[in-house]
Amino acid sequence: MPKIRTSIVFGSGVLPKNVGVGSTILFDASDFSGDLFWELISKPQDSDVTLTNLKGAIARLVNLSYGSYVVRLHIDIGTENYKSSIATVSVPKARGALPIPSEPSYGVGGRVRNFNFELPGILPGYAAMWDIIDDADVLDSNAGVSRGRIEPVNFSPVDGKHAFCLGDDLGVPADFLSSQIFSASQDVDFTNVNHLRLNLKRG
Repeated sequence: MPKIRTSIVFGSGVLPKNVGVGSTILFDASDFSGDLFWELISKPQDSDVTLTNLKGAIARLVNLSYGSYVVRLHIDIGTENYKSSIATVSVPKARGALPIPSEPSYGVGGRVRNFNFELPGILPGYAAMWDIIDDADVLDSNAGVSRGRIEPVNFSPVDGKHAFCLGDDLGVPADFLSSQIFSASQDVDFTNVNHLRLNLKRG
């Protein structure tokens, strides 16, 4: 699935976690096909932010205040082809240089960045450098504890403490429609690579 492209069209900062107060963010879904609908699903309490052009390929989040914002793009809502994608933006009260995350273990994962999901992503249950598709919102409940980026109780990662659980490590069922997807993916250059080894466990 394509990604939502984001940019600062007014204001300052660095996306997605270090944006200046009062900024305007542009969300570009022109790479998506289908009937598009934007929704602001999370914002700071008492925020006067406005999400514009809810049914177009380009939406804007205007007049950001301190806090975090989550925007969801719905594609073909109400149909069997329904999909969704999320974009997040944060406006910290004390802006500064973005922290540099720990270097992933390339010795184990090779060209796969953050091979064992050691670096946390923007949202709970997500892992840095990985693209997550979660049409059924499986990660919205207990993310990072029983599913998503977890410290598993019945599986030993090759290196580090974390693994990515596509189901539920505690055995709690999740409901999916036939058209919905739950996946973790990453673009990797396999030039001159002859073997790919994965450490998987099926529950």
